[in-house]
Amino acid sequence: MRRTRPLAAQSSRDRRNDDRGVTLIVVMTVMAVVLLLGTTLASSSIFHLPMAVQQNEREQALEAAQSGIADFTSYLNNDANYWHDTAAMNANPAFTQWVKVPGDPNDESFRYHVDSSTIAQGYLTLEASGCASPNFSATTCTSGVVRTVQVQLKPEGFTDYVYFTNNELANPATTPGTTCHPYLAWQANGVNNGIASDEYGPTGNCSQELGTWGTGTVFDGPVHTNDAFRFCGNPEFTGEVDSYFANAPSGSAPDATAGLGGSRQSYLQGWVNNKFQRSNCGTTSTPIFKAGPIAAGYNLPMPATNADLASLVNKAQGGADGCLFSGYTALSLYYVGSQGYISYSSPYTDFGGSSWNGSVCGMPSSGTTGTIKIPASGLVVYVQAATTATTTSSAAKSCLNAPQVGQGPDQCGGDVTIGDAPVGATNQFPVALRAASNVTAPPSPPAGATGGLAGQLTVASADGIQIDNNLEYRTAPPQPSGAPSGGSVSTDMLGLIAQNDIMLDHDPTNVSNPCGWSDTTSTQDFCENPVIDGALLSIQGAFYVQNWGSGGVLGNVTFNGSLALDYSGITGTAYSDGTLISGFNEKFEYDPRLAFSSPPYFLSPSTTYWVQRRWTELPACATPGTGC
Repeated sequence: MRRTRPLAAQSSRDRRNDDRGVTLIVVMTVMAVVLLLGTTLASSSIFHLPMAVQQNEREQALEAAQSGIADFTSYLNNDANYWHDTAAMNANPAFTQWVKVPGDPNDESFRYHVDSSTIAQGYLTLEASGCASPNFSATTCTSGVVRTVQVQLKPEGFTDYVYFTNNELANPATTPGTTCHPYLAWQANGVNNGIASDEYGPTGNCSQELGTWGTGTVFDGPVHTNDAFRFCGNPEFTGEVDSYFANAPSGSAPDATAGLGGSRQSYLQGWVNNKFQRSNCGTTSTPIFKAGPIAAGYNLPMPATNADLASLVNKAQGGADGCLFSGYTALSLYYVGSQGYISYSSPYTDFGGSSWNGSVCGMPSSGTTGTIKIPASGLVVYVQAATTATTTSSAAKSCLNAPQVGQGPDQCGGDVTIGDAPVGATNQFPVALRAASNVTAPPSPPAGATGGLAGQLTVASADGIQIDNNLEYRTAPPQPSGAPSGGSVSTDMLGLIAQNDIMLDHDPTNVSNPCGWSDTTSTQDFCENPVIDGALLSIQGAFYVQNWGSGGVLGNVTFNGSLALDYSGITGTAYSDGTLISGFNEKFEYDPRLAFSSPPYFLSPSTTYWVQRRWTELPACATPGTGC
């Protein structure tokens, strides 16, 4: 039998010798991998280093361009007229060469160019270039990176808000018995937890002066007041709401030291509740703030006058941007296709004088009536007072002898009546006014015309403006969200600027024609739910409804755009719970285009701040404004 011999067991020394060999191989392999990885990482770092440097330089160049924007904006905020001060701009080297960014440790620089051709639309266009270079040079961006941006700069103004007031009070000039101005709405006696007593003002009961917002009023857009709001019911605010009152330093307006029972400090205790409920409200006021509570805002003061607009249209003073009328003037708007027209009647204007701009406005077709074609670039219409200096002596004498009708226009003052042309109607402004003043009606629109505005137009009055029909655009303005209405983007834009009040025509004593028109068919909708497209500004007055306390409930007056007033005005009366008794509730719909542009030469606050609105990066250009 064959026998086998078992192998001898391996000694521990032998096993250790074998382990050493394996370990050596593993170590050498790991070292090779680490060496290869380090070489790869080093190569990658060397490869990406120029890319990182270039990206850093691009960021620095963009920062330099932004510094240029900030530099030009600072000039504007120090002097709102800087953009057309030729001597001042010629002294600014940034318009012609590279300027080093102040305080920057790197050699970053900027230069810029301003385009003021868009100022009629309310904004400036600025191109700014930034340079990131290892060596600063005023003449060239040596071995550097250039980036160029374009922005719109717009003064913060009235058209930034769907509703703006200087005083949340009724206009003392048109509200009987008001004696409490200049005290503001927040200056009430007996303020307790935000509930304001009717004991408003220095003495007596001045509550009839207080503006009060009730249930049914909707503000769809940003809102601002230089005063404070008061509520009786549940008005709705969908946009941001701010007030200078919450930001004003103590003593900046009359307070308890001027004889008032309450003070700004005591009223602030109620501010946190965002209610400001009238004590006689008879209901719980819970205004709806969908974009957050009322915030502190800037004081944006009204300009003193709109008279500067007259020089833009006075041919004798070199004005070439519109038409200058004198005395009471009636305007009627219509369009044919996409072309807009204004038909007018202005009995006290001297059309043969040196101030009338016939090349832009044409000549009357018959006596003192005619039609103006609205240019593609837009138009400004200004109505000044009729005096012996602004019109013929016979016309001035006729004007002085003409009576004023109720709350309507003064024949000699620079008053305007305006509305969409009621196509098919014989008379295109209030019958009572025509009968009292013997003013000839504006020409009727031609066949195929539609009442409304096509184009861009600003109408300014040295006195007041009376709206006697709807004012609607050919293409409806976009919704507050920015979405076009009806699928089309509107280019139509209207501005109304009154030195004093803006009045909505309403005569409930005339049963068949409560709005004053002879054509009841075309005015029925206007009487019940008038629509006003445009930006409205009353410098020393308010917007109010004629005979607001008479007649029945007429629904809503809808503003599609912006309403800026010195005083809050009155559009109707209501019960203590906010329910409407007569007149209108108000519905405010913001036109978002107004955040970026304005009707031709629309006015801004007397003190304002220029802000950046639209930002676009352009192809790099070392000489901005040339297109490179």
